[in-house]
Amino acid sequence: MTSAASSQEMASAMTLADAAQAHRSSTDISDDEEMDLRGSQEDGITTGGNNDTTDWITVTSRAQRRRMKSQAITPTTTTLTPPKSDLRPSRSPRKPKLPPLPADDYKLAIRPRNGLPLSKVSPMVLSDCILREANLQPEGTTIRARIDENQNILIVSTPSPDTAAALSKIEKLTIGNGTFEVSSYGVSPDNSCKGVIHNIHLEATPDEIMKAISAPGFEPLTCRRLGNSTTIVITFMGKKVPFMVYVGGVETRCYLYKRTVAHCHVCHKTGHRADVCPHPPSTPKCKDCDVQLTSDQHECRPQCTLCGGAHTTASKPCPKRFLPPINRRKGGGPPTNARSSRSLSVDARKTTPNSRSQSRNRRDSSQAPTKSGRESGRRSRSRSKHASKTRPPSTTWGIGASQTTTSPSQVSWAKVASSKAQPPLHHPEITQVQAQNARLLEKNAILKAELASLRAELSAMREKFLSTRSIAKARTHSSPSEKRKRAEKFPIPPKEQHPNHPQNAQPTPSIPTLQQIEELITRSTESIQATLEKYLTDRMLQFDARVTARIVKLEEHMLPLVAHQQWHSNQTSQTADRHQVTPLFPQDGSTTMQ
Repeated sequence: MTSAASSQEMASAMTLADAAQAHRSSTDISDDEEMDLRGSQEDGITTGGNNDTTDWITVTSRAQRRRMKSQAITPTTTTLTPPKSDLRPSRSPRKPKLPPLPADDYKLAIRPRNGLPLSKVSPMVLSDCILREANLQPEGTTIRARIDENQNILIVSTPSPDTAAALSKIEKLTIGNGTFEVSSYGVSPDNSCKGVIHNIHLEATPDEIMKAISAPGFEPLTCRRLGNSTTIVITFMGKKVPFMVYVGGVETRCYLYKRTVAHCHVCHKTGHRADVCPHPPSTPKCKDCDVQLTSDQHECRPQCTLCGGAHTTASKPCPKRFLPPINRRKGGGPPTNARSSRSLSVDARKTTPNSRSQSRNRRDSSQAPTKSGRESGRRSRSRSKHASKTRPPSTTWGIGASQTTTSPSQVSWAKVASSKAQPPLHHPEITQVQAQNARLLEKNAILKAELASLRAELSAMREKFLSTRSIAKARTHSSPSEKRKRAEKFPIPPKEQHPNHPQNAQPTPSIPTLQQIEELITRSTESIQATLEKYLTDRMLQFDARVTARIVKLEEHMLPLVAHQQWHSNQTSQTADRHQVTPLFPQDGSTTMQ
């Protein structure tokens, strides 16, 4: 029994080994050969019946054969991290957006010449050079400068119009031992846009063009000519360009000014113009094909770096020479209407289950997915995730996007109005008009006050005159002598009557003028002053006379008193001499008897 069991086990093991070997050989056969082999096996089974001599083949599924082949050829290895190729490519960090310059400031652009790289100049040296060339003092000057490294230009912002006027006169910059020519011009305000008109004759100056241009509902600020062409660029206030403008009363089509890609034909780099090239090559190059001009003759084969066409980079035939509009709606894609967005979202919902079911079937069909299986599953998930977005995948946005085809969902060039309009910038002419308006308002207020004071004085004089007339009427019953004196003092000139005026008609009282009232007041003041002086003179003379009389009387009274005093003094001296006594005993000792 034991030997029989062992022999049976060995036979079954050999059978399994033969089946495995047959399976390995069958995997190397093509699908057509496998189908033929299966057909022949079925024919053998049906025809042979239960013949034991026919070879038997174990039936296996494709997934099972694939699994067995992978286990036999490559051992399964588990890694903690997927390969580097499976990881998503990392995005380079974006540069932070620079803060905007003050919206109410005056902004100027300074373009250096002769190969001056502004980004390599010290900020303090550059600031001192600008202030020195503009004759400005650092203490009382407020400026903010920003270097555009791509275009190699300097943008200066200042709130003072005087400082802006001084900066606009800069013609050179002396940095170190080198002197570089510069050109400065005003930058359009943030709340503005540009339009283009054509066929303007070359003899017309910008001032003449500005006087001839009119656009109802729009405010043109400045204009300039593009080189020596007949094209004029007009700057309008606001975010919309008029469709038509009047040039000398003639309707002219106005197009939106499209910004072009800046390309330098000196160093053949994109981002700046040739006049501000910071790194001009030592050996000049052909401006069309970027070949060094070492020899006089060369075969010129231009190729555009933007579109790859056989023309000069950013030339007129290039379809990608235009930049996208600055005022583009935010969100990274073109705006779509509600109906199209709803239809796209519904289609996305319909397609999402299919992709998910396909990825789920793939995961269920195999227990150890390979690299391709992981990638297919990730792609299906990403498609299902982004399928509900309203942006069509074929739309391109950026500098390289072609502007030849437009769609209703794309922002057109004729509509450049932004959602957030910045505050308007104070233009020099607008500032002057506002200052003149303020001065006129002040003068108007002063004139109104003076007029009110004159009216008050005139009313007071009128009341005073009426009161004097009433007093004069009250004095009509005075004595004839007083009337005569008043008539002599204030003579009334005779009035000339009109020949047609009736003799018996009484003259109508007329209101005196301001000059007559002033003359009357002057005469009254002079008469009062003369009377007062005469009165004071008379009083002083009378006082002098009285004082003199009193002094004379006092002198008359004092003379007898003085004479009596002198007599009395004389009498006193005489009496003293008469009653003088002789001594009884003389000094020599003798005695005298009387």
